[in-house]
Amino acid sequence: TMPVIQWQADDVEGWLRDEMKFPSVATACKAEELSGNMLAFMERADWESVGATRLQAIKLVVAVRQLID
Repeated sequence: TMPVIQWQADDVEGWLRDEMKFPSVATACKAEELSGNMLAFMERADWESVGATRLQAIKLVVAVRQLID
């Protein structure tokens, strides 16, 4: 599997849509061209700014940490 930091925007979109099941967040992140190396810097408020609910944002922060570690 490719390291998260090497993911392109399409990879991030696919992970958000297919693994996390957050299609609207996936679409918003694709529109912003969010790449894998940017995921590590995303905090809860950043996820909320692309349409995640508070709970989704917490799940995303935790999931990204697990992917990187």
